[in-house]
Amino acid sequence: MIRILRRPRRPEPAAALDEVADCVARAAALIGAGATPAAAGRYLAAHLGTERERSLALAALAGRARPSDAAVASSTAGDAHGHDAPAGDAPADDAGAAWQRVGVVVALAVDVGAPLAATLHRTAEGLRAAADLHRSIRQGVAGPAASARVMLFTPVAALLMAWGFGFDVPGAFTSSPLAGSSAAVAVLLLLVARRWQRRLTAAASAVPWQRGLGIELVAVGVRAGLPTDAAIQRASRHAGAEAALTGDRDDIAGIVRFATEAGVPLAGLLDAESRRIRTTLLAEAGRRSAALAVQLLLPLGSLVLPAFILLGVVPIGLAVLSSTSLQLA
Repeated sequence: MIRILRRPRRPEPAAALDEVADCVARAAALIGAGATPAAAGRYLAAHLGTERERSLALAALAGRARPSDAAVASSTAGDAHGHDAPAGDAPADDAGAAWQRVGVVVALAVDVGAPLAATLHRTAEGLRAAADLHRSIRQGVAGPAASARVMLFTPVAALLMAWGFGFDVPGAFTSSPLAGSSAAVAVLLLLVARRWQRRLTAAASAVPWQRGLGIELVAVGVRAGLPTDAAIQRASRHAGAEAALTGDRDDIAGIVRFATEAGVPLAGLLDAESRRIRTTLLAEAGRRSAALAVQLLLPLGSLVLPAFILLGVVPIGLAVLSSTSLQLA
């Protein structure tokens, strides 16, 4: 019954992205050896575990994983797991978002006539870099988050220790309304602290790994021989309006201006900008991880410490008084 009611855990983002990257790299090798994208997709689908993974891979390598398609697939997956998928066009998990990105890149490469095998190789490298970013952030957040979880159990540990030393802690709860009331308030404070800590940890663990998609798409068009303006227009169209280029448009304009003035190839500069974005995200993740250790002191000091007093000090004090046969006034 517990297994039925428990919400299924999402796979680790880094593992999901690595799995998609491996599939994309295999597809690139197959296409480079002469297979068609459809044949490569069928071969990969035969080796994937779930029906959703197979459908996402087939759609992506056929260039059909536009945002609407990925949203439909994510919605179907949400129904299968017994909970609603997020509204909108965003996929429900990192694997769905990764396959959506692959589908957009494939559709653009086919449209502009870019070499598909080389394009997929670069996409796989980008997904592996995103997986490494996830792992780095998880390692940085793990220490402060584990310390915060341990601190949540200190009030309960104090009670058990006092009981182990022979104090009548259960009797204090049953015989004194003050102890029962303080315990109820302490449990409420601990629940609020747990929720607060989870929100802080989730905010520090957020990874905008899809940043730079617009730059990657423009680079695909440029390598295919399109003029810069045409490459930007095609990238915007395939990304779904201009959603993917909104955050990258200023960067692209600056790179295009520099390439024009210096007379250097634009594609190499776009690749360098993608690497710079990943480095910046990694540095930002390290800063958030360091700040998390300080931010977690807020629920610790304002909620966990009062809960420790209410759940640890008050009942233990009453138990001490009861064991020495002192009567409260």
